[in-house]
Amino acid sequence: MTYKTMADKFKVHPRKVAMVMKHNEFPDIYPCYKVISHS
Repeated sequence: MTYKTMADKFKVHPRKVAMVMKHNEFPDIYPCYKVISHS
């Protein structure tokens, strides 16, 4: 899953998704390593 995919799902900018994942308080439930940047 990419940041853009998540952003499209929640109707926000991909940078917002990146910031949320950066400050993730529940990494065991919502692991950020499964979200990748688009290349």
